[in-house]
Amino acid sequence: MTPDMMRIALAGWARAARLAGMACCWWVCCWMSLAVAVPAWASDARGAVLTLRDDASTVSVWPYVTVALSAEAPAEWATLSARPGAFEHPPDPAGNFGARPGPVWLKWTVQNLSTAPRWAVQVDYPMLRRIDIHVVRDGVEVARHTLGSAVPFDDRPLPTRAHTAMLDLPAGVTSEVYLRVESNTAVVVPLTLVREPALLRAAGSDHLLQGLLIGVALALLVYSLFNAMALRDPLFLQYAAMVASMTVFFCTFNGIGQAYLWTVPGPLVDKIGPLAMLMMQVAAAPFVSAALQLRQSHPLTHRALLGLSAVAGVCLVLSLSGVLDDRATQVLASSMGPLPLLLALPVAVARARAGDVSARWLVLGGVAHLAGALYLLGLLRGLVPAGFWSQYGFQLATTLQMIIWVRVLGLRLLAVRRSAERAELERSTLLSMAETDALTGLPNRRGLERSLREALESCSNGKVVALYLLDLDDFKLVNDRWGHDAGDDLLVQAARRLRTLVRASDVVARLGGDEFVVVSPGMGGESAAKALGLKLLEAFDEPFVVRQQQCLVGATIGLALAPLDGLQAAELLKRADVSMHAGKQSGGRRLRRDFVAPSADVSTAAQN
Repeated sequence: MTPDMMRIALAGWARAARLAGMACCWWVCCWMSLAVAVPAWASDARGAVLTLRDDASTVSVWPYVTVALSAEAPAEWATLSARPGAFEHPPDPAGNFGARPGPVWLKWTVQNLSTAPRWAVQVDYPMLRRIDIHVVRDGVEVARHTLGSAVPFDDRPLPTRAHTAMLDLPAGVTSEVYLRVESNTAVVVPLTLVREPALLRAAGSDHLLQGLLIGVALALLVYSLFNAMALRDPLFLQYAAMVASMTVFFCTFNGIGQAYLWTVPGPLVDKIGPLAMLMMQVAAAPFVSAALQLRQSHPLTHRALLGLSAVAGVCLVLSLSGVLDDRATQVLASSMGPLPLLLALPVAVARARAGDVSARWLVLGGVAHLAGALYLLGLLRGLVPAGFWSQYGFQLATTLQMIIWVRVLGLRLLAVRRSAERAELERSTLLSMAETDALTGLPNRRGLERSLREALESCSNGKVVALYLLDLDDFKLVNDRWGHDAGDDLLVQAARRLRTLVRASDVVARLGGDEFVVVSPGMGGESAAKALGLKLLEAFDEPFVVRQQQCLVGATIGLALAPLDGLQAAELLKRADVSMHAGKQSGGRRLRRDFVAPSADVSTAAQN
């Protein structure tokens, strides 16, 4: 590595470190602001009675909750309640116990002083595997509900995205509620009691937000897939794989998948979320490499990203085959999430500072993703409180990232279009050079053949195509007297004069030497064709000025008409050449068409 490359790399790492620090600060500030936003529960509120009144339709249960975190907690509430001191104040942050190997018991006491006898208890974290709810009055269990992702959706008490059950709470009666919670990942328990009308409104708002986010994801997916099929560029296919994986993960994370897509739980269904995250890493690493074009500029980083993609793919296969369980798959997926961006961020920052627009958008989207990934990691590690942002923070950040990275795809589309335009311009230039006479700028023999074929396709019995083959008389004398440069000047003037005498739809070409061809489609007949031929012939009666000297050269013209003299370009040129040479032998400076009886095929074509 050269010293300049080393300095660029160090500068990139420094810039990346600053951006990562900013993202961490943002995450910490969000966490602190959320912690402040959560009610500052007094310690003496723990274990107090939660009173339900008519002035509130949604009540947070967490300020009144006590918990039992012992790994040896029994499976029945009665055994646990008989133990003195089994329940204690829950640790901070609120509603988040992090990853725990065993179940967590929660308990609170509620007294209903409202006019509504039925309230819904809602745990808005769909990733919880099992939730057992026990309602106890005077030491007797009066109701039991089983919730969680392990319960088929059709068997749940209420068909909602969040885990919800209706509690019968008679007016003036005090009840104790026990919750036993199990999870394969983090134990996040955002607890609320909601009246039925408010429950319906909240469910509608949740579905509206999820519909909007999933709709954006599907639009991005369709956009990238259509461009991938049209351009056959793997960058768009990698982006589509990321969006699809992201959508599947969030359908699982927010309960939409369990409610509408995979309603029956099973070993594979339990892994859908982390498997989708691994699939996203499989596609994200090559996408970042391709977007930054690291294969040519930074091969080591490119190989590291491909290696990371391969590792994610191996973990995906191991999890599908059952070698890795749910918890191990979750840990690997969440740990590998930020790695592709962290590997490529120094290069992206250096490119962005050098003016690479794609790198700037990639960095901006990467920062949004890293902030969301850090927040999700904090949630899974029990570092952030349960609430709205614990449910939607990572999804909103990742959706923002995908929207920002659409700009990267747009820049790739722009580059592909410009490349195609340059290729088309080069092709047109080469084609023009191949079909153009370098001296006069007229079509050469190849260009004439193409134009003549196109003209012959439109000829009919009523309209003919006239082909004039002109040969300059006494042109050799000009070359011998004044040199070839003078002869070239004369040819240029002759081409210009011919071009001014014909229509815009007519073609004037140079075959080589002092021979020119004029193709005039859509002529009314032989008489009109001969009239134009005589006009071309008379144009050479006026002298040319060569080397400040007047020079008079004539022309001999051979005429052929299609379809009367043939329908093939080569045949017409041959007929016109025969007529022109016959005119030369007759003294030159004349228009001549030697009539040739058309063949049977030509006569039939003319009649049609």
